[in-house]
Amino acid sequence: SVLLPPRLIGRDSELAALHQGWQAGQVLALIGEAGLGKTRLLQAFVEPQAGVVRAAGRPGDAGVPFATLARLLRAVMARRAVSGELEAQLPASTRTEIARVLPEFETPATRHSGEGQRLVMQRAVRSLLATQTELTGLVVDDLHFADEASLEMLRSLIDQDSDDDSDPAHAAARPLRWVLAYRPAETGSAVQALHDALVEQARLAPIALAPLDLAALAALVDSLALPGVDGKVLAPGLLRRTGGNPLFVLETLKQAWVEHTLDRLADAAQLPRPVSVGRLIERRIAQLSPAALALARVASIAGADFSIGMAEHVLQASAMQFADGLNELEAAQVMRGNAFAHDLVYDAVRASVPATIAAHTHAKVGDWLEQRQGEPARIAEHWIAAGQGVRALPWLQRAADAARHALRAREYIAFLERKSGIEEAAGQTEAAFASLMLAAEEFVNVDLDAATALAHCDRLERLASTPSQRLEAQLQRAHMHQQRGEHHLSLPIEQAALRDAVRLGDERLLAECHQSLGVACAMTNQAAQALQHLQACTPWITANGSDEQRSELHGNIAVLHDNLGRLDDALPHHELAFDLSHRSGKLSNASVACSNLACNRIDAGDLQAAERSLLQGQQIITMYDGFGAHMGLLHVMRALSLCHLGRYGDALAQAEQAVQSMRQYQPGHVDHALLRLAACWWHLGQWSRVTQLLAGVTLDATTSVSVRVQHARLSDEVTRAGAAGTAGAARQALRNELAAIGTVDRPDLRLPLQILVTDDDEPESALRQLDALRAEAEGIGHLGAALAVRIRAAGVAAGMDPRRARREALAALALAEERQTTALLPAELWLNCSRALAAAGDAAHAAEVLARGHDWLQTIATEQVPEPFRDSFLHRNPVNRELLALASRRAP
Repeated sequence: SVLLPPRLIGRDSELAALHQGWQAGQVLALIGEAGLGKTRLLQAFVEPQAGVVRAAGRPGDAGVPFATLARLLRAVMARRAVSGELEAQLPASTRTEIARVLPEFETPATRHSGEGQRLVMQRAVRSLLATQTELTGLVVDDLHFADEASLEMLRSLIDQDSDDDSDPAHAAARPLRWVLAYRPAETGSAVQALHDALVEQARLAPIALAPLDLAALAALVDSLALPGVDGKVLAPGLLRRTGGNPLFVLETLKQAWVEHTLDRLADAAQLPRPVSVGRLIERRIAQLSPAALALARVASIAGADFSIGMAEHVLQASAMQFADGLNELEAAQVMRGNAFAHDLVYDAVRASVPATIAAHTHAKVGDWLEQRQGEPARIAEHWIAAGQGVRALPWLQRAADAARHALRAREYIAFLERKSGIEEAAGQTEAAFASLMLAAEEFVNVDLDAATALAHCDRLERLASTPSQRLEAQLQRAHMHQQRGEHHLSLPIEQAALRDAVRLGDERLLAECHQSLGVACAMTNQAAQALQHLQACTPWITANGSDEQRSELHGNIAVLHDNLGRLDDALPHHELAFDLSHRSGKLSNASVACSNLACNRIDAGDLQAAERSLLQGQQIITMYDGFGAHMGLLHVMRALSLCHLGRYGDALAQAEQAVQSMRQYQPGHVDHALLRLAACWWHLGQWSRVTQLLAGVTLDATTSVSVRVQHARLSDEVTRAGAAGTAGAARQALRNELAAIGTVDRPDLRLPLQILVTDDDEPESALRQLDALRAEAEGIGHLGAALAVRIRAAGVAAGMDPRRARREALAALALAEERQTTALLPAELWLNCSRALAAAGDAAHAAEVLARGHDWLQTIATEQVPEPFRDSFLHRNPVNRELLALASRRAP
């Protein structure tokens, strides 16, 4: 207690702000540089509060997923004996998820199948906190030390409290109050991300700690009751020396106390004059006894794992021999219990350990933790710091497994990369290859940074020492290109790999080659070849493959069936792909399965089901720690479905995010994203934006058929609107793409074009063609295209066959109650059907349909179209403009 102020000095306003924000239910943040007194202020705030639990981040937490969160949860549970209670209160599934954070929750019956998701884990932690009925708030100090997983979980828990607070159904749950404390964070750090997210939600009440002023410094000095020292006299000098930092002030005074110069402190000129507080602390540490200093140095090496038992092991002495040393450390305010008094002391002690001694001590600490099955990541760090990397290998693998178990892809990859580097340095090239392969496979599932992905491939090829490994390295490079949408680069690699696999006669590698080629052929519009390759690999994967491999197989088969127009045949494969991806724990594959299923539902005309699947896919991909390799595909598909559901503001946001995501992760799909954004602008009548985006699309031999078709269709719409170009040339380009598609390969691309080009034919011919297209679309389940045919047929028949027009209009309106089409603009339904009913003499029904269309346009323009684009949406979109004009003419 020497030289510790008996009460909080100079923080009355901050303490009042804490109490005020606490009562208001705000998330409070104490933010300040080291030494300004965050921890002391929190102690003063928490002491009188009932039901508040405080925990803190510690040095070493950053490398261990959920280390800080685990400390917080243990502090919560330590408030009362809960082990037996939790056994009864929490279901087994919840305990399983909690075991990802707190291993002591694991039971013999616990099965970790990899199906756990971050949202499930969040709910489990929430359930654990709910068992603490007297818990009112959580205070987390030193968040700048916390690991990313804990920070993300804290954010989710705070978000859930926000949701509960606004939901009357959860009013009885009494949302927890939160106080967070941390140093100003660097841009891009996890702490800064948490801070920015809470600020964006307008939930954070930041309380910035400033240095003490003269009056507060004087009061601080006087509170210490130092003999012969006058605070008012000393304060100006202290302010100049320390900048008003309370910790620096206390360290300065402590140094004078240690040096027995308190009687000279009345003269400010006699204050210790170190160049920095760090040097001041170093001087104080140097005056410790050898036994106390040795104990402190062991603690600095051990970090969060330090204990007296460990000190006994490292120093080869009994605990009783440490009593005087520990008392001395506490008296000198170097340590408090097993932890350092503050970070600057820790840094100074750690820096005082010679490198050779530090390495030896790391080995001793690593040995101690090994015997007690400590935290794998920290054990590995100790062995690496000891210069014994090989001893770290099994612990790095355990750390990687733990990170994957906790759904932390970033840490999983980093641990495996580090393990591979050590194995290579030790001459264990086969093991280095295997470790790096695991890291590379996970990386392309969750991130597609070109430099990193290519570096993985190059290093795999360098490490490969057998024909099988060289072939696996080839396939990984091909897979990387596939994931990036660069199928023209992956295809020749896969073809060469298949030839090598045939020579090797390895059935596993043969199956992998066929599956990879099946994907490449499907994506390059070679359906027949794709089917052959997928059929070739199905028997082996079905009999011997992992859940992950079978998930990918069924997903690829589903996409191929969809491309061939076999929507019903594809559905069970979509479902299997999703289920197996969850069973394998590959959530990135699950997100892709959601996107693929949405494509199926869009073709079927069920945009609501597609939207649900896409939302689920986005929720899954956000479970990853900052990665989102497949997010662009989900954004693209949501932009499509939202446009045709009339949610234009949301559609624009999704399309813009798609372009950004594709440029970062999947450059091979950037053109697809640009065209989806252009389609949004088409709906909104922003023709100059459409034209500009079309000009940025690459059209060459490597361009996919879907990109060419979308480009031709939008170019045709631009010319038909009179915005740019020559109508004849654009329509001919559209017909050229239609001819290139063929008659059976891609009905999802072909049918919409065939519907559009019937405009060029005489009415009778057009109706015959539309009849044939409707029959085909209905036969293969493409009800979105079938609806578009009905709408167009109603418009064509209105000028020549009123009875047929009425029949088509009624059929279109009935089908539109259940299905939607992406082949036409939404307003064309009401425009064509009202004209058809009017031509048939059903004026009342025609007026009703027209009124519905008019109301839809006005409502959508007001509620779903961003204000700058409302006028163009209503008056520069040709279909919308015509519908409004017709409604105006028929208005009573």
